[in-house]
Amino acid sequence: MTLQTFAVTLAGIVLGPRLGAVSMLIYVLLGAVGVPVFAGFGGGAQILAGPTGGFLISFPIMAFLIGLGFDDRGTKGAAGISREVRRLLFLTAGTAANYAVGMFMFCVLTDADAGYAFSVCVLPFIPTTVLKAALAWAVGLRIKKAIPGGNTAR
Repeated sequence: MTLQTFAVTLAGIVLGPRLGAVSMLIYVLLGAVGVPVFAGFGGGAQILAGPTGGFLISFPIMAFLIGLGFDDRGTKGAAGISREVRRLLFLTAGTAANYAVGMFMFCVLTDADAGYAFSVCVLPFIPTTVLKAALAWAVGLRIKKAIPGGNTAR
């Protein structure tokens, strides 16, 4: 288990959709050029091109989607759903995008089927994913409140 998805979720919540995605793009690019920012102090394009690279590659998408859900500008009563439900939906969509891209790349590179990929790449991590998402939600909202203008996404 790493705290990478915790950080991605936090970036989306605190920075908003655009800056959250850009921050994760910079993170992935830093790792791609060899800066040891990935799990286990790893870095290099070979990690992105490996079986779990899809999970990393999807971080900007994940942060963007989560950021959209936590963007409170002009969303009062949007689509008739509450703010918390909207946030939960986008948090789930961002996490699902991360899992989908990661599983797809895993399947392509290992010739595994989707059922196997789900059983080894997703299922064991669901409990910690829920915990990290809940913690990032709580911490992220506190950070946003502490930042001047933090209730508007960038």
